[in-house]
Amino acid sequence: MPLPVSSVHRALRDLDPGSAALVRPALEWMRLRGDDPAVVRAYLDDELPRRTAAEGRTREAHEVAWALADLFERAGLPVQAALCRDPATHERLAVRHWAASFGAVPEEFWQPALAGLHRLPQVPERVRLSLVSATGLLEEVGEGVDLTPEGLLPPPTVRALDDRYRWTEEFPWMQAVGEQDVPPLSFLHRHLVAQRLLAREGDRLVP
Repeated sequence: MPLPVSSVHRALRDLDPGSAALVRPALEWMRLRGDDPAVVRAYLDDELPRRTAAEGRTREAHEVAWALADLFERAGLPVQAALCRDPATHERLAVRHWAASFGAVPEEFWQPALAGLHRLPQVPERVRLSLVSATGLLEEVGEGVDLTPEGLLPPPTVRALDDRYRWTEEFPWMQAVGEQDVPPLSFLHRHLVAQRLLAREGDRLVP
C-alpha cells in the first residue's frame, strides 16, 4: 500500500535538514511501492547500493539507512526502523560497496555470493555489532587519518562513528567528545592495531 502520507510527512518535517535531504530520494522511490518491510528491505539491499556504490559513497549509504530509521521511528513504523538499523543491513551495504569497487568485474559474477548474504546464520547481537563497528572504523580510516597529539582518533571521526553505532545512546554517561570518552571505540582502535589491521605511521593511522 502507499506510504501513510500524514505520519511520514509529519515525521519528515521533524527531521533535521541534513537527514531530511538524505531520505527524500528513498521516499520518492517508495511512494508508489508502499512501506511494508519487504519494500524497505528491497530499497536497502538493492536500490540504495545501486545508487551509491558506483561513486564510492559508502558512508552516505549507511547515513541514509540511519536517517530512514529515525524517520520510520518518528512515523510509528518500528519494524521498518529496526530493519534500517539492523547490523545485518549495514553488513550487506558494506559488502555491496566492496563488490562494486571491482569495476572490471561484471555484476553477475557477484550474484550468487550476494544472494547468500540473506542466508547467513544468526550471530549473537553483541558479537555482530562488534564486527560491524570494526568494519566501520576501517571505513572511516580509509587511506589514513591524522591522529591527535595523544595518538587518539580525531574528534570528527569519533562523532561520525558514534552517530553510526550509537554508543552514547546505549550508555548515556558517555559523551562523544574524544576517543577517550567512548571506551568501546578506544578498545576497538587498540584491538585493530594489535591485529595489524591498522597501524600508526608517525602522526597518522593507516590501514
